[in-house]
Amino acid sequence: MTTVIHIIPHLLSTDRYPPAMPRPAPPEKLINTAVRLPASTHRDLHEAAGARDISVNRLVVRAVEQYLKTLRPVEDAFLQRHQ
Repeated sequence: MTTVIHIIPHLLSTDRYPPAMPRPAPPEKLINTAVRLPASTHRDLHEAAGARDISVNRLVVRAVEQYLKTLRPVEDAFLQRHQ
């Protein structure tokens, strides 16, 4: 027990560690937005992010970016529907 008590003040001391590196600036302005998800999707999202050790925000951004790359141009989708 005495060892733990002697170690804890050293762990709490900030003069032993260099200051944290600042986060790099995001490549573009970030916008806060909200979406409504079914409870099961929300749960699955949190589980998937936790399993990958990333934030839910990062997982959503990656998923949306990937999905948008797969979309056909609107003109192509419109033409196909009206042929």
